[in-house]
Amino acid sequence: MVSILRLSYQRILHQISVLLPVKQLKSVFFGSIVVILLFQLFLLNKSHGIVKINTGGNNNQPSNEILIIDKSTPVSSHYKHLLNKYSENFPTLPFNKKCDLYFDELYKQNEDWEVVDVSKDHNKEYNKEAFNYDKFIKDKIDEYKKKNEGKEPTDGKKAEFELEFQKVLETTNEAEQGMIDAVTHLRVFGKCYLNDQSYSNSIFSNWLNDKDAQKQDDEKIDMCYDIEQRLFPWLSRELPVFKRWTGDTIIGIPKMSKYVDETYDDVDIPWSSKNGESEDSVDLNSKETNKDPQVTKVDRFSSRFGKRYERKDCFLNKWRSMLNGKGIVLSAADKYEGDLIGLIRILRALNNKIPVQIVHKGDLSEKVQNNLIKVARSDEVKVPKYLFDKVKDHSPQNFPKQEIWFVNAKRCIRPEYRGNFNMYANKLIAYLFNSFDDILLMDTDSIPLIKPIEFFKSGPYQRTQTIFFKDRYNMEKVSKHDSEYFKRLMPGKIDESLYTVPRATNNTFENRYIKNQFRHVMEAGVVGIKRSTHFIGILTSIQLNFWTATNSRIWGDKELFWLGQSISGNENYEFNKYDVVAVGELTPMEERPRNTIAHELCSTHPGHLSGDDDYTLMWINSGMRFCKVDTWNGDVQDERMKKKAKDAKELESFYKNPVKINAALIPPGGDRSKPNNNQEPAFGWIMTPPCKGYYWCAYDILGGSTDPRDRGAYVEYDNVTEFRNEYLGKLWLNQDLVDLSKYDKEILKDQENLKLKQKEEEEKKQKEKQQKEQIEKEEKLKAEKIAKEEAEAKKQAEAEAEAEAKKQEEAAPQPQVEPNPNPNPDSIPIPEAADKI
Repeated sequence: MVSILRLSYQRILHQISVLLPVKQLKSVFFGSIVVILLFQLFLLNKSHGIVKINTGGNNNQPSNEILIIDKSTPVSSHYKHLLNKYSENFPTLPFNKKCDLYFDELYKQNEDWEVVDVSKDHNKEYNKEAFNYDKFIKDKIDEYKKKNEGKEPTDGKKAEFELEFQKVLETTNEAEQGMIDAVTHLRVFGKCYLNDQSYSNSIFSNWLNDKDAQKQDDEKIDMCYDIEQRLFPWLSRELPVFKRWTGDTIIGIPKMSKYVDETYDDVDIPWSSKNGESEDSVDLNSKETNKDPQVTKVDRFSSRFGKRYERKDCFLNKWRSMLNGKGIVLSAADKYEGDLIGLIRILRALNNKIPVQIVHKGDLSEKVQNNLIKVARSDEVKVPKYLFDKVKDHSPQNFPKQEIWFVNAKRCIRPEYRGNFNMYANKLIAYLFNSFDDILLMDTDSIPLIKPIEFFKSGPYQRTQTIFFKDRYNMEKVSKHDSEYFKRLMPGKIDESLYTVPRATNNTFENRYIKNQFRHVMEAGVVGIKRSTHFIGILTSIQLNFWTATNSRIWGDKELFWLGQSISGNENYEFNKYDVVAVGELTPMEERPRNTIAHELCSTHPGHLSGDDDYTLMWINSGMRFCKVDTWNGDVQDERMKKKAKDAKELESFYKNPVKINAALIPPGGDRSKPNNNQEPAFGWIMTPPCKGYYWCAYDILGGSTDPRDRGAYVEYDNVTEFRNEYLGKLWLNQDLVDLSKYDKEILKDQENLKLKQKEEEEKKQKEKQQKEQIEKEEKLKAEKIAKEEAEAKKQAEAEAEAEAKKQEEAAPQPQVEPNPNPNPDSIPIPEAADKI
């Protein structure tokens, strides 16, 4: 929590009446400073522990080990109560006794205790602004000035702001303490009631196998039931309805081996113990079965120990114990029909044989379910024309029918809490309410490029029964207190000492959110996890979703998966080796700036490269369409897009077609940057405007550096892999598909049509040629005619001109010549003008 000792000179004066004389103000101020300094010296010379407890020989620890609880360490208020009441010997008590005391003392303190206290609203009481004093005061002053025409608040008004800040800080700290208490309750409940070696399992074992012990254990079972209601008030304790593709409906947990392997003769596991029929079982032949099941009200316990008129089991422990098999889990509604159909086609093309459960809240209509069944179970499958020929020798061709189930989980959530499970949080319902133990939880637009069963064979899953995937490592950050908030929720030494809950380690504290405040750690489009071994962490993830203090600090649901596990005390999870990689086509080096050495790959699709072989693309995000938004009209002006299309119409076609993947580029890890003047990239990832900002460019070398930390790598794939990726893309987008049984005929028909078209085009060209020749001939004749006419006209004009000239010459008067009286030429007189010349 933020220390209230952090008071400046101005803040101290603001909390003192302004009516005091200046001398008294100074005296009070300096007196306060002295008191604070003395108090700090006292703290420096005193042990920081608020309590020292002997951990005894419990939990494989030395008997002389002393646990010191530091004042700065966040501690459950209930832990403090137990230690204060039962002294330092509490850790040495038997584990079962500590389980009894933990919850018994909760009831003694408050019979109506709940994690979500109906008398309080932690979301309203919690204010993140309380952890930024300067901003809080500045905002108050700015708000005051805005309301008062720029007038500066008085010292008295500023003192009010100070008091308001202290009040907000106090209520926020109380709300945060409530959250620390809540996650502690969850951890202890998990240890006492939801583990294979838990206290509750011995109870249930006695209850089932030892009739003499039943009376003794009844009260414990009742308490478990009541604790469960108080920790998870959103849980109706009603079972989801499982409907198989055949129309068969099961209310209970189906035994999936019965359906995916015909050699198994197991029957569905009923919602009852092995020795009896559950009161939750439903007669599927009853008329009531077809009615929309309603959530029943949860009976409250009438005493501190939670006696009920009818005995019930611990719902969650029994649910966990009946999880079985491997499967794919999807959360969906009608609006995702297109994505689901495309994904089912891909699963068949990948030869997937593990079952699929689609979880919904009653918002997946019968019509859509029937459409999905048709695609999943049809004898006829569709394949892309021509691409199938290119991949058929390298891809499976059996297209197995999918074992598809629909799980209606609407009634599992009490009506008043259903509003907390919208948008991203719908996936949390699917996370809990499916029947599989090993699950591959997928978004509908996540595209597997390997057989789904291969995820369970990966290194991380074999080691930890989990495989999580990392998000793109970009520079977006959260505040320091955001990461500190989550650190405060983590289990510490006291959890480990009192209830064997492993404390959080650097496995959590060194990740980039907690240590460096980077907002994005996990990409949750695919989550692989064995639920029975990570069950309390799943419940913790769901609980975190209810708090604004949590979901305001993360993006959607994606960080809840690892946070839930770490906060519950289970760090046995593992991320895939690589951060997100860019997948698509490398930019030709001739299109890159001259003399640059970094390779570039720009793409709208993040991909996930296997950490086992450093080569295989496991899956990609965001479907298979190149760009999922219709922004081609504006994007056509972008220089990058101009190289892909000459106009908006061509770019539209490019955007709507599958992304072509023949390479993957791995940018350098971490937050490194290398500014430079050589036109080399400074960062591994750069967001660009096309496709509404989804078009990211990735680079394998930063700043031309030779430092290995500034160098990534890239992988290029062969033609077959490229064709196969495009083949899956066409399936997902439903483009150019034909029935496989008619494939050869369709190809032959296309070839015949092509020949006919070519013939028509040839005839058309010949006709056009003839027409052109005819036109040219006619134009030539016309030109010759015109030229002849022009020549004749010219000739005629010349003749007429000549005739006219002759006529005019003839018409001109002739000079009169007088007879020469002297015929002798020598006697002819020379004109006088001749002399002048």
